Amino acid sequence: LWPSLAIAGVLCLWPQIVLGAFGTGFHQAASIVRILAIGQFINAVTGPAGYVLVLTGGQRTVMAIYGASAVLELVLLLALIPPLGIHGAAIATALTVSVSNLVLYLFSYLKLRKDEQSYGTRA
Repeated sequence: LWPSLAIAGVLCLWPQIVLGAFGTGFHQAASIVRILAIGQFINAVTGPAGYVLVLTGGQRTVMAIYGASAVLELVLLLALIPPLGIHGAAIATALTVSVSNLVLYLFSYLKLRKDEQSYGTRA
């Protein structure tokens, strides 16, 4: 969790430094990198929830969640790109990644009745 927080922090606070490695024309994408970094941080926080569901027999649940996520992504892209352009695409992607991973986490928690982040610790 801490490495993800550090990387997301760098990407949110100083995206120009990271984008500068690709050339001067990429500095314009700083706000987009911030939006996507937040979505990926939420992805990292939820952990491997999808894998936990698959490994515990919840393949159909994962398939349904990913299918619904694809529909959500498409709807959000169609709704947000016309008024917001590439920022709308970044928002749609970050929201979809966040929502799908939070739903996967919820389903894995409910299936196992145990917080997956505590695996490997002694009770």
